[in-house]
Amino acid sequence: MLAMIRDALRAGAKPAAGVQGKVQGKIQGRIPAGTAGKVRALLRADGSFSASDLGRKLHLSERAVRKHCAALQADGLLRRVGSDKSGHWSVF
Repeated sequence: MLAMIRDALRAGAKPAAGVQGKVQGKIQGRIPAGTAGKVRALLRADGSFSASDLGRKLHLSERAVRKHCAALQADGLLRRVGSDKSGHWSVF
């Protein structure tokens, strides 16, 4: 599964065929596609990334990364463990 995510990141992840509208963010159950999927894959590889680190890697603003992280947290796919400064992200 990680290899599939890595390959999608390298190829510029595109939503799967047949996924439409507001459901576009999720493919095959709880696996997010698009930018949220990229955020999740990067945090799974290294949970110590900050929002600014992720923004630089994904060419997004820090605020956009924080919004994606908040959405992933609301879906139960991401959790912050420890403090903002010395903690890390736990990806489910």
